[in-house]
Amino acid sequence: MFRPRRIFFSALFLTTIILTQLSLGARPEPTKDAGLVLQKRAVPVKPISTQIAPEAQMSRVVVKFKEGSQVRLRGSQFVAKEGFSIKEAEALLKPYTNGRLNRLFGKSEQVLDKAKEIYEATSRRQLADLNLYYKIDVAGNAEAEQIIDRLNGLDIVEIAYFEPVPEPAGKLDISATPNFEPNQDYLKVAPGGVDSYYARTQPGGDGTGVKIIDIEYGWNMTHEDLGRALGKLIAGDPSRKDDHGTAVLGEMIATDNGFGVTGISPGADVGMVSVEALGVSEAILMAVDNLNRGDLLLIELHAPGPHYNFQSRTDQLGYVCMEYWQDNFDALQYAWARGVVVVEAAGNGAENFDDLNLYGQLFDTTNRNSHAILAGAGAPPSGVYGTDRSKLGFSNYGARVNLQGYGYGVYTTGYGGLYNGGGDTNQYYTATFGGTSSASPIVTGSIACLQGYYKANYGAVLTSDMVRTVMTATGSPQQGNTSLHIGPRPDLAGAILNLTPPPSLYTEPIYIDTTVAQGSTLNIPVWLHNRSNTYGLDFSMVGNDSLPKAPIGNWLEALPSSGTVNAADSIQVTVTLDGSVVPSTLGNYKGIIEISWSRSGQTLDSIAYVPVYLQVPCSADTTFKIYASGEPQGPTYNWINAKTIGTLIPQSSFYNHFASTPLDDGTSGPFDLPFAFQFYDTTYLKYYVGVNGAISFTNADVNNNGFYEFLHIPGNPFTTFVAPFWNDLTMDAARDGHGDIYIYNSSTHDSTVIEWYRVGNFNSTGDTLTTFEIILTKWGDITFQYQSVGTTGLNNSALIGLSKIDCQCTPYCDSGTPSEHVVNNLEAVRFDQPVKVMAGDVNATGLINISDITYLINFLYKGGPAPVPLISGDVNCSGLTNIADITYLINYLYKGGPDPCYFIM
Repeated sequence: MFRPRRIFFSALFLTTIILTQLSLGARPEPTKDAGLVLQKRAVPVKPISTQIAPEAQMSRVVVKFKEGSQVRLRGSQFVAKEGFSIKEAEALLKPYTNGRLNRLFGKSEQVLDKAKEIYEATSRRQLADLNLYYKIDVAGNAEAEQIIDRLNGLDIVEIAYFEPVPEPAGKLDISATPNFEPNQDYLKVAPGGVDSYYARTQPGGDGTGVKIIDIEYGWNMTHEDLGRALGKLIAGDPSRKDDHGTAVLGEMIATDNGFGVTGISPGADVGMVSVEALGVSEAILMAVDNLNRGDLLLIELHAPGPHYNFQSRTDQLGYVCMEYWQDNFDALQYAWARGVVVVEAAGNGAENFDDLNLYGQLFDTTNRNSHAILAGAGAPPSGVYGTDRSKLGFSNYGARVNLQGYGYGVYTTGYGGLYNGGGDTNQYYTATFGGTSSASPIVTGSIACLQGYYKANYGAVLTSDMVRTVMTATGSPQQGNTSLHIGPRPDLAGAILNLTPPPSLYTEPIYIDTTVAQGSTLNIPVWLHNRSNTYGLDFSMVGNDSLPKAPIGNWLEALPSSGTVNAADSIQVTVTLDGSVVPSTLGNYKGIIEISWSRSGQTLDSIAYVPVYLQVPCSADTTFKIYASGEPQGPTYNWINAKTIGTLIPQSSFYNHFASTPLDDGTSGPFDLPFAFQFYDTTYLKYYVGVNGAISFTNADVNNNGFYEFLHIPGNPFTTFVAPFWNDLTMDAARDGHGDIYIYNSSTHDSTVIEWYRVGNFNSTGDTLTTFEIILTKWGDITFQYQSVGTTGLNNSALIGLSKIDCQCTPYCDSGTPSEHVVNNLEAVRFDQPVKVMAGDVNATGLINISDITYLINFLYKGGPAPVPLISGDVNCSGLTNIADITYLINYLYKGGPDPCYFIM
């Protein structure tokens, strides 16, 4: 509910490391979430205060609310879960709701929610709720400092921080006489290079079958040596041709064509995402969407860090890697959970990531582990820049930095200092590319070779942890002052020779999300892979769906339900999705395949999960036609004052079966209708009234698990739902609530009015003017009228519309969308039944007369033909055709009795 209080060792040794660290059977510290046991997520430590240098380049302020708070922005209003106070945060952020405050991630809330469910199940780690992130455009650094500190002082805020403009992590060679080697030393045998030459003699060892996405600003995709990059831009300006990105790509995927340079992994595929118009975290999620398990993501950026108060500097001192910022870190965890291997440039700030005073536990992987591989900059073997593999002075360092590459003297594409082809940028080459920007593609290209080899030989992929373990164990060790840790340089020959797949089971795909037509079934193959080449794995699996087994039945089944996957082998199981046992729906059915497994002959004590999402689609029944006041055929606003002429619903009659807040999120009823009301394809005689601005003909609790929660039409949890102004309303004076609800039935028994009179806004104690009503008529029409929509923008966050379970709905306005449907004071919206016919013409002559009485008597007592249509015989709207309808029809025709019931054709 939303509520505003509301890493040359022996193969045996490597196998031991991998088994110890990476076995899927390892038991994490448990916490229960969505029915799964998940390892807890580390919560960032909020700074006491924030200082931002005047020279810092302003990007944005980022705020993330506390996990579990379900804080969401609806129009200009925040809502949160019960027990989380949002009022102070909302007051602080109110000045920014004029377009300066927005969700950080552009994906829909529903997409992010589903991604969280999927990747938590597959990784068994708690992941951040990315819907809790917001970005704030501030006018200057002083304003940023102030709002960050004030936000961090609130309990509902997990973290708020300043995010400067990121920069490419490149560093040009500054020696007086650069060493223009005619060859690329980093391709050669270790320890001088990474031994790409050896890797490329092995199946898949040139990176074939692996995709790398590079995140930075721009690239020259038409360069003669970067044929694989042409047309591979995922996001960004194709006209921007930065030498930096061009140089990075050249190190990894430059074509092996006999001229120019050759990449470490020339067989790999490539893609690019520019951060020119995106934040880094958004770019990460976009890249992840374009990658598969085992693919690589390279982040070629760094940014000013806290050492110099985020000051932009030409010497780049104090710059840090991008996972320093929490939104980037959380996005990186999503990449890891999806099985993507991430490499980050460690940054050129000469920063010690082990400095507890500056960084605390931000770079301690026992506390906060993005699972990305950080690449530091080491000296090349030329000796010009120091001892081979020693840390270069500008490189960031510490235990968190895993591997190193050349930080100076890199031959690659771009810039034109080595060769410029007579001024043709497509023939530019350099011998002086440097920084952690040149180091990280060396690491990335090496991983692509290793991953390609692994896929080609084992039919499986290496996780980032497996890559880090084997490469740090087999790499050419760091030299010089090793206390300034940047890790070894990759040695592909050593790594390949020591690859021993651990005994573990994994699935392909990692989740199922599909559609099945009602009445049909779909069989989907799911592969169980055994990465061990020594042991078989026993398994048992069961499909748990989100519905009770009876009376609807089980729509999710996996067969065979048990068996053995032989060593270095795979088997296929069949997952059956049965659309014949579940009704059509506008939402998803959720299920999960739980796979218990272990080494053959042992207890099944490890678990893998495959989340399942099934949709049995239907065409939404929009029986009602909508007309708003001011439109042709629209209703005239004509307020019916139920407060004056109607009956007060006693506050003592409200209840809440889930919580002790009857006047906040409660319900009252049932109340009798003076007529049978046709709603879609069913007639109703009673209704329930909810404090939060809606009624239901079927649900005794007009709330969600007892509380207000922002819902959608379609998608709400009610069987029937009529919402004129669904919002976080309250009448509870003890919680600063206000108002009452009244009911009026017309004397002619043809209409009912339910009025919410001056009900309170839970988010704003001073807003006590919200007054609106529902008018139901015996002809099946529904009108919403708005005398006052309050003073705090509730109309921009209200849900307005109608729905009946699954496939019948008529949405009108969902939290300000579409904007033209936002209601205002003194407006009305009418939902009309398009074809309404008066009952009684049972013989279908077009008239109601004595012959209809005779026809009905013959039907009921002499076996005569049925009324045409059958519903026309239900003259008194009772839901049945019997003798009472004959009496009713006589009264109507001859004694001035009320009109017969109306029904919908």
